[in-house]
Amino acid sequence: MSVGAARGAANARSRRPAWLSGFFALLSLCIMVIGFVPAFLDMAGYPFLPSLAWMAAMGDIATPVGLICALAISWILFATRESNTYFRGVSPNRLFLQLFWTTLMMWACAYNVLLFGWPIARALVSDEDVRLEFVVRRDPGYSDRKCRRRVELEGLPWTSDRLCFVPAEVFDAVKRGDRVAVIGHGTSDGVFFDDVERLR
Repeated sequence: MSVGAARGAANARSRRPAWLSGFFALLSLCIMVIGFVPAFLDMAGYPFLPSLAWMAAMGDIATPVGLICALAISWILFATRESNTYFRGVSPNRLFLQLFWTTLMMWACAYNVLLFGWPIARALVSDEDVRLEFVVRRDPGYSDRKCRRRVELEGLPWTSDRLCFVPAEVFDAVKRGDRVAVIGHGTSDGVFFDDVERLR
């Protein structure tokens, strides 16, 4: 092989990891952005609750699949670390910490994508108002300035297991084990919380 051909092959090998690193960095960014959508909606005043039926179908799948996705992306980022400015030239200890936090963050975001992505997408294009039933997890009592008249619900992920600013007549009446109907814009897979009623 000539010197020019050898140099071209070396350049191709050096470009490939950079391309892969950039692709998976972009993929990671997309997963993180989508994974934070439920939190963004909650902060904007549009809290979303996945239905119990959707949780039953996806709850046991989201954790392992999210972890597999996070480990796969972290491994590829590690394998291409020499072409990634986030990892290049760092000490082994810092590299371990960066990979650990990257994996943890990617798992949480991938978990949220699997649990919330499809229900939120369906709810956004739906023109229906629905009533989904949930069970109160504990007697109402705890609240703060950001979540007054707080009611916590069973069977939902910790990021969306509560209703804030529940109407006073409902807040004063419900207790642990009561069934409530959350009313709002959505589908059978999930609902944007607008109102809540106590079911008798």
